[in-house]
Amino acid sequence: MTATITSYDGPMTALADRLVSRRITVAADEQGRPYLVRADSVVIDVDDVEEATARVAERGLEVLGPPLVARHPRLLGARIRPADRPTPDARGWGADVVNRLLDEFGSSDVVARPNHVYLPDGIGHLVPGARGEADANLHSLEALVSTARPATTPNRRRPLDLPDRRRPNVLVLDTGLRTASGRPEHPWLERCVIHEPWLDRSAGRFNDEDEPDDDGRGQLDAQAGHGTFISGIIHQRCPDAVVHHAGVLSSYGDGDDASVAAAIERVRHRFERSGVPLDLVVCAFGAYGDGPPPLADALATLPAGCVVVAAAGNDGTSRPFYPAALPGVVAVGAVDVDRRAPFTNFGPWVDACAQGVATVSTFFVDFDDEPPDQGRRFRGWASWSGTSFAAPVVGAAIAQCQYLHQSTAPAAWQAIGGDRRRLRIGDLGVFVPG
Repeated sequence: MTATITSYDGPMTALADRLVSRRITVAADEQGRPYLVRADSVVIDVDDVEEATARVAERGLEVLGPPLVARHPRLLGARIRPADRPTPDARGWGADVVNRLLDEFGSSDVVARPNHVYLPDGIGHLVPGARGEADANLHSLEALVSTARPATTPNRRRPLDLPDRRRPNVLVLDTGLRTASGRPEHPWLERCVIHEPWLDRSAGRFNDEDEPDDDGRGQLDAQAGHGTFISGIIHQRCPDAVVHHAGVLSSYGDGDDASVAAAIERVRHRFERSGVPLDLVVCAFGAYGDGPPPLADALATLPAGCVVVAAAGNDGTSRPFYPAALPGVVAVGAVDVDRRAPFTNFGPWVDACAQGVATVSTFFVDFDDEPPDQGRRFRGWASWSGTSFAAPVVGAAIAQCQYLHQSTAPAAWQAIGGDRRRLRIGDLGVFVPG
């Protein structure tokens, strides 16, 4: 049976109109709570790529994402062709458009589901009252500007380079990594892998380059540098880790089930070809939904022995945030020194927590906001807050434990999460120091 969605009819902030340009619809779950889906696409469950691609074409749609290398992926994105898209206004991108797409597959044995939209920050800046703590700035257009701030160079932990030890491989699904001349731009990130192709957009809608100002406004995009920042957190806490990247979010922070599923499919193929084991995946983004989203099926295709670590979200709510709330995923909330950070999501589904306030990490090495006299000047370092930056602390701790003891990633997480001597914080799980 094909799913349908219901439009959210509650209050929205001044940012709601900006969703239209990103082709995003606000839906409501059974309790009337909002969540986001793509307005122009759905995700279908497939067994055979060629057959599913033909069915998509028969319905006047196009496959969303790259040419698929596996014959039996779990998910395939299908979207309206550009020439057939409705006028991009609030009326044109409603739930009715998504439901028509879902109905396109309702008469066949193919199951279509909404294409959920993932954000690093949650939806508190879109829906009044979504956050536990009131923040007037979140309800203004200023929330489109990055909250990262310039910072000074922190102390560096050097790699141990222990002999005869396999380095853990960590995949960051995010905005990508900032590079220059085919290498990581930041000198601290030399252990980040630059795969081929890097800038080839045929790999999907988002390539793996971390862009500072994609719209040319002269200001840092809201989530620009997010992936580069997370790489630095992992490097500082497990400098022996090898960090890989797949761009699944735009510099504005939005991604979806189709973009993440396509990235996982091509990354899995890349690791299988190389024979290199994938140990950890860090997802510093999430979405709410009317139950588990299709992303759950994509993560299930990751190799056995791979641990997924995900941010719990920044809306100050106990509402499950996916993929963090999925069974088997390590959900990470944020603390400020020794207490719950005011923005962090929480609940019995949160497994661990780490410092997530004023975290300092790697950033763009030469970017100035305009106008120069009022803007921010970034020279390689930034300070940022959020569960997005607590998640890689926990991921790096797992990687470091795995490296030191030459164990598997699941065994390393069990050693950390199951250690009853560690501090535990109510509804935030085990505390993992940085």
